[in-house]
Amino acid sequence: MDASLSSHKELLDVFGISYQLFDRSKKTVYEQLSTQIPKPSAEFQQVLNEVYDTQTSWSGNLSDHDSTFTRMVPIGKGRYFAGVFVIYQDGEIQKFKEYQEIATDLKVLFDSSYDVIFVSDAQGNTLRVSSACEQLWGKKRSEFIGLNVFDLEKQKVFYPSVTSMVLKEKRKISAIQKTSTGKTLLVVGTPVLDKKGNIIRVVNASRDLTEVTRLQDELKEIKEIAEGYQKELQTIRKKRSINKKIIYSSNVMENLVDQVRRVAPYNSSVLITGESGVGKEIIASMIHEWSNRSTQPFIKINCGAIPENLLESELFGYEKGTFTGAVKEGKEGLFLAANNGTILLDEITEMPLGLQVKLLRVLQESELRKVGSVKTTKINVRIIASANRNIQTLIKEGKFREDLYYRLNVIPIEVPPLRERKEDIPILAEHFVQQFNLEYNSEKSLSDCSKLEMLKHQWKGNIRDLKNFVERLLIVSRSDQITARDVSNLLDLKSTTHLKVDMELPFQINLNDKIDLYSTLEAIEHQIIEHVASHYNTTTQIAKALNINQSTVSKKLKKYKISIKKYE
Repeated sequence: MDASLSSHKELLDVFGISYQLFDRSKKTVYEQLSTQIPKPSAEFQQVLNEVYDTQTSWSGNLSDHDSTFTRMVPIGKGRYFAGVFVIYQDGEIQKFKEYQEIATDLKVLFDSSYDVIFVSDAQGNTLRVSSACEQLWGKKRSEFIGLNVFDLEKQKVFYPSVTSMVLKEKRKISAIQKTSTGKTLLVVGTPVLDKKGNIIRVVNASRDLTEVTRLQDELKEIKEIAEGYQKELQTIRKKRSINKKIIYSSNVMENLVDQVRRVAPYNSSVLITGESGVGKEIIASMIHEWSNRSTQPFIKINCGAIPENLLESELFGYEKGTFTGAVKEGKEGLFLAANNGTILLDEITEMPLGLQVKLLRVLQESELRKVGSVKTTKINVRIIASANRNIQTLIKEGKFREDLYYRLNVIPIEVPPLRERKEDIPILAEHFVQQFNLEYNSEKSLSDCSKLEMLKHQWKGNIRDLKNFVERLLIVSRSDQITARDVSNLLDLKSTTHLKVDMELPFQINLNDKIDLYSTLEAIEHQIIEHVASHYNTTTQIAKALNINQSTVSKKLKKYKISIKKYE
């Protein structure tokens, strides 16, 4: 026997444990084994050999006696290696220690958990509860032990009882629970089943939502306030956006803008009237931007700029194969493109009578039918129409449908000409100066006297006329400060070079004959346009000479097959 090993024999016996001591040659030096320890097996010998070879510890349960926990520890290493010490420990004792450790861990978790844990038996009697229960229910832990959850529910300590719900329905249940202390809890009740499927325990996890609910209420209130500010901000942004589009200082325009702001939220049709160049399209865009459709399409179409034979298909679309040379897949049309949004029908008086009937159906039924189709399509479009001609006169002449007029004229808006709101002329002129300064990289300005000089002019072309004049003024003026003389000189030049035409035309009307008024007027119109067209080479010049729209000139030229030297 190795002296270094045998010298500790008496000390090892004192501990009263089962063990074996092997020397360097794997011979048993000493052992103290209980009757429960089985004889060494091949598996034991294999593990022992591995410990000898590696000189590292091993612990675990061997398959042939798994109720015994075995630990093999090498004594020394390398040249000082003396043998292996094997300790045997009863498995039940080991498991008991493990259970003790688990129980300690669970107790710590039980008391430190954010959720309050409530455990009851199959009859609803309280077995255990977290120490934090007093904060939720106003009772100490010791006061709960043994109390029945059904009684606690009756006393309104908490209600409803999730434990009673779990016992009744035999499944996991989540519910909101109120307490006598005014708390709001989220309780999750989980049944614990035995091998036969019977409930032996119910474990509840309760989380206090009172603070969360309060924060949610505060968040909701803050959200409502934020939404209010957002709406106010959007209103301010819209106002600023509109103010950039429409420049004015007169009371008459202030009242008009106020009217636009009031009617914009509604879906009623709007008819905007006024002379050419007063800003009818801008008013229409204001209505759209201030409406609930502001995020949807805003489609603009000039009814006088599109040939009659194409206007219907442009507005209502067409099915595939309807026209030779048309898009094979068909076309949806501008009304469908504007669906859920707004469409502006500019120069509505130029729309043919036949097409007016179809527009009337859209207004009455909120549906349309594509060219070449037998099916109708529902649409949701707000219609804004504008005109610079007297529609009442056109109705009397049979050129505009009276029923369509009343459908469009639900909300009439008349934009006054610039000569009736001269207070706007200086501010508009200043605006155009700034605009053209940016465009032409100049730094010119208007003197006060120059603005007063502009007030003397009638501006028959309204804002468009003023804008063109200011552009011309900035280009031809020699100094950065534009004076009253600059304005008057240019206005005088404008008046002397104003487009004039000798209108002594060879009208020949025999009053003794029976007169057809419409054909006679058409013949006179033909001669006037032909005569004026011979003096100018652009449709713009002809329009100014006749004081009509350029689009109307284009239509009349095509109607009477009149050509000019240069066509715009």
